[in-house]
Amino acid sequence: MHHDSVDNRFTSNVIANRFKPLIVYTNSNNNIYDRTSPIINLSPASNSNSNSNSVIMSNGNLIKKYQTDIDHLTKLLIKNMDSSNEPNFFGMCARCNDEIVGEENRLVVMNRMYHVSCFTCTMCDCHLRRMHFYSMENKPYCQSCYVNSLEKCVVCALPITDRILRAMGKRYNGQCYSCMTCEKSVDGISFTVDETMKIHSIDCFHKKSSPRCYVCHRGI
Repeated sequence: MHHDSVDNRFTSNVIANRFKPLIVYTNSNNNIYDRTSPIINLSPASNSNSNSNSVIMSNGNLIKKYQTDIDHLTKLLIKNMDSSNEPNFFGMCARCNDEIVGEENRLVVMNRMYHVSCFTCTMCDCHLRRMHFYSMENKPYCQSCYVNSLEKCVVCALPITDRILRAMGKRYNGQCYSCMTCEKSVDGISFTVDETMKIHSIDCFHKKSSPRCYVCHRGI
């Protein structure tokens, strides 16, 4: 969930090799993201004046948003008070903002109240009552839509359900973030990536691709 600029945080060094250049990435926490953490890319301002203007515009938009939210909540409160004398009134639906009348029509999920018919997946609108669902930004999603919304690993193409690890703008899950030769994790150590986006530790890469001594046959 657009992050290519983050890759500039990698520390990279070019190692001279008589056959081909090798870019080495030194791991740091900058290339590890929790999938639930938002990543915000801020465009650099062309000058200080444009930066200050953007702040003023952002503040103005923020004030308008708060005002809209306050107006919406005020209308809900008034509507709630008008309906409070109804004996079968249970509250306002978090989805449609309409009255919930009759206990059989009420469903309380994640400390929010819904009409039974309104508790549906945010993306596909399938009904979620008595089903497994996921919450993102306080919105319910069915399992299929949730999985489809996840980023995919460049190696195995499966959804990344844990940490997102990055190299050269590509995304990896924890299992695929390992050396293709020795199968050891490269989390915390220097590594390189070949033309097929496969990861290799520096030691394994040199053992595999470095020229061999004619006498001892060890890598040079």
